[in-house]
Amino acid sequence: MKRSPDPITPDALSGCIVTRTLGRTHFAFGSVTTTMEVASRLAKAGAPHGSIVTAEHQTAGRGRRGRRWISEPGLGIWCSVLLRTEECAGPAASALGLIAACSVVQAARTNGVLCTGVKWPNDVHALEHSAGMPCGDPPAKWPNEWVRSARKIAGVLVETSKEPSGCFVVGIGVNVHHSRSDFPSELSSSASSVDLCAGRNVARPALLADVLCCFEERLGWSEAMVRSEWHRESLTIGRRVEVSGPHGSFIGQAEAIDVDGALKVSGPSGIARVTGGETTVRCVSD
Repeated sequence: MKRSPDPITPDALSGCIVTRTLGRTHFAFGSVTTTMEVASRLAKAGAPHGSIVTAEHQTAGRGRRGRRWISEPGLGIWCSVLLRTEECAGPAASALGLIAACSVVQAARTNGVLCTGVKWPNDVHALEHSAGMPCGDPPAKWPNEWVRSARKIAGVLVETSKEPSGCFVVGIGVNVHHSRSDFPSELSSSASSVDLCAGRNVARPALLADVLCCFEERLGWSEAMVRSEWHRESLTIGRRVEVSGPHGSFIGQAEAIDVDGALKVSGPSGIARVTGGETTVRCVSD
């Protein structure tokens, strides 16, 4: 697929955005260390609720557990959303990652990535277009073979700002224009992009506008509504999983998520609450 230049500029985004608040204040950069770092500084300086920071390139992009997130110029959406708690009347901060991940799923589907879902805690996985698999069922009903074949196209990271208090930064990274050769060898079997999964080029400004629209809508939802959607879109719930952490590993059944986003897994010792941190969860064969 031939790539077309589609920088995420304030003008480009304003041409397709339909939100009331999110993204209406837009700080766009060519290159930054991380958009989350910049957003935290802007929060301290008084940037309003709903402000977003985007960059064409991140030199030190990061994901969960401090892992490096490769953010090369012009290939993806590298965005952070600034939220102030007094402006968020819906779900608590613990649900923000769930909301953002489901928002990416919905936006990806709108743009042609039909086979996509959320892997706990906040990763978005999808089947590549060449897989040729029909996809009419929600992710919760996918066969395990599909789940194991799905590759990561996006991730979400939520941080609490210490100053000012009551402020959250939601980092959203989406691989959009990557071809297979753009991924390093260690990610070649686990990562993909929106273009590869849609089978066509998807405009980054339009995709980001759809993500922000879905995100803003869900900020008004109750926690019960958020959890219900996450369960429906989950590639983890209802499946046999291996939980690995600093204190060992066990195999059990992923049952549900708790109000704080913890995964409830029934294992050899009963129900365990699994949180992020140093823990990994992967689906295993029945």
